[in-house]
Amino acid sequence: MKYGFYILAAIYTVYLIFYMVTFTRTAPAGDAIGWSRNIFYSAGLFIVLVIGLLFWKKPNIGFFILCVPLAIMAYPIIRQTMTDLYAISPTLKNVKPLTLTIQNTTPATVHVQLSCWFGTEEKGKSSLYKTMDYTIGPDSTKEYSFTQRETNLLAAKSKFITVMMYEQIKVVAPEATYMKEIQPCMQYYDEQIDAFANGTYTIVIDSTKNSKTFREEVTILKKEDQYERGSF
Repeated sequence: MKYGFYILAAIYTVYLIFYMVTFTRTAPAGDAIGWSRNIFYSAGLFIVLVIGLLFWKKPNIGFFILCVPLAIMAYPIIRQTMTDLYAISPTLKNVKPLTLTIQNTTPATVHVQLSCWFGTEEKGKSSLYKTMDYTIGPDSTKEYSFTQRETNLLAAKSKFITVMMYEQIKVVAPEATYMKEIQPCMQYYDEQIDAFANGTYTIVIDSTKNSKTFREEVTILKKEDQYERGSF
């Protein structure tokens, strides 16, 4: 612990000196949330270093004090690792391998996104864990097979699943040709995990169900001549 105390104190000191020398040179002129946050982090590290050095005659205590920033940095990594282990671990109940069928009855190219949400420690709140993305062409049907781990995630482990659909249009510019996604989404709904537990799940893309906000955005884009290759 004695050597650990001196090593950590030296590392923190070198970092703070380097940061003090360079941060004024890298100060951005515009939005600087990340840069400003680093100032507060460095100030906190400086305070911990000063408190730790007060115990230089008792390096064991000083070592634990200097480990506080490391513990703070490690917490989100450990938490994410535990979440990942939960996501990939087998389920207690048998879940049939899942096949997703997407039926696009519209003349648009559509991006379909399935988002898996986990519950949090705070009641009534959820956090996004993983998204699954699929693109389907106009007036076509496709099937996708999930792995057993993906099936478990959709059918047993998530709190709920969000299904979102976005129209994609081709933009031809002098520099390049690319696909542009129209925001907000065409359609959106939450699905309970029981809907994925029977081995098959079907998404039907029907233009009559397009959201009001999407239709309003399409109207605006048409007025601005930014929807030439759109389908609605």
